[in-house]
Amino acid sequence: MTGAQQIVAELTSRLPDLRPGTPVVFGDIFGGRFDTAHRIVDATAQDDELVLSFEHGETLQVWRPEGLTVAERELVIKDADRVRWEWGAPHGSTGDRPRLYIEHVRHGAQVEVTQGFLGGYDSGRSQPTRRPAVKIVGF
Repeated sequence: MTGAQQIVAELTSRLPDLRPGTPVVFGDIFGGRFDTAHRIVDATAQDDELVLSFEHGETLQVWRPEGLTVAERELVIKDADRVRWEWGAPHGSTGDRPRLYIEHVRHGAQVEVTQGFLGGYDSGRSQPTRRPAVKIVGF
């Protein structure tokens, strides 16, 4: 069983009890502040890719996740090779809002961050990997 499959097995029964929270990826807080709450509604795994789906269509993809900890107000995935947060219009939508993303890819002791919209991207910055790959801080 892969790390992603183990995390899905652990989370599936606990989803109804998980509090909404703010995603923090390698120390970057989605939205820049703890003012948004996102509720996980589904967890799936394809090989060693974990996909967490949220109530408003957001997704958090985590490649090669390791080290899950779930507490009352916090979910932590200690390490991963790559993490991608997507939000906005659903895939295939023809609306005015594009699907947006922020992606963190670990290269040894550094994480490269890119962001943008599907079909285009803005090359980003690099930062140390001292923080957990994923942390969802609940309210």
